[in-house]
Amino acid sequence: MIGPKTGVSSPIASEKTSEWLRHNSLPDDKILVWGLECQIYALSSRMFATHAPFDFLLTADLSANKIAESWQSIIRQQFVEQLIKERPKYLLIVNNDTNIVEPLPSNEALTLIPGFQSLVDHDYNKIKSIELFDIYQRKTLGSHDE
Repeated sequence: MIGPKTGVSSPIASEKTSEWLRHNSLPDDKILVWGLECQIYALSSRMFATHAPFDFLLTADLSANKIAESWQSIIRQQFVEQLIKERPKYLLIVNNDTNIVEPLPSNEALTLIPGFQSLVDHDYNKIKSIELFDIYQRKTLGSHDE
């Protein structure tokens, strides 16, 4: 089995995480998987909360192309706006998943998106970890300063 030290989640972890989501959310609850583990959406039968079902378009280094970089800035802003609007019940943040496509681990790439890290810190609590997956649950209204 491939495990957490390799930076790649195992199929068993994806299954366990998806099963946990199916048992702890309603079929119409939206989630966000932050990392290249978008199989979780299908395995859990849960929809993604934003127009970006995986983080690559939001985190790729586009600095060599000013038009693409400008476009990326817009979709980053839209991404955070969608998270605020949709209020997904769970965020799954993949840890230490550096790979050839994404040289920065997803858990560190949160800081590339203006406002994303603060939204996670303010609106979500980490409740569980399954291998590389950290599961954050949305705080209920009134459980923090609005």
